Amino acid sequence: MQAYILITALILLAFLALFCLNCDSSNHLSATSSDQLSNTNALERKDFSTSLNTSETLVDINSASIDELERLPTIGKTLAERIVEHREKYGKFRRVEHLIIVRGMSDAKFRNIRHLVVAK
Repeated sequence: MQAYILITALILLAFLALFCLNCDSSNHLSATSSDQLSNTNALERKDFSTSLNTSETLVDINSASIDELERLPTIGKTLAERIVEHREKYGKFRRVEHLIIVRGMSDAKFRNIRHLVVAK
């Protein structure tokens, strides 16, 4: 009986070790992909911010008009309208990160505008 328990424990440890090794390699791959995505987003942000103007004026999401919000990358008319509607219905955004609550604001869209907006 003790031999059976020992063999079972060794098998479980082997599976656990394989699982941990797999988790470590997948984290490495996702970090690499994340770094590549960050580099791509940084280039896109640089291109957009230089095309806006050289002073890099931040857009206040609590006072910006629909037209001002539409000028941000990846923000179309519908999403700009939803941001303004959300602000009017629930009050000012306390933090820029709260934009993610607005329907249609994805993580990718938020990452593209995060450095261009402020919540005053």
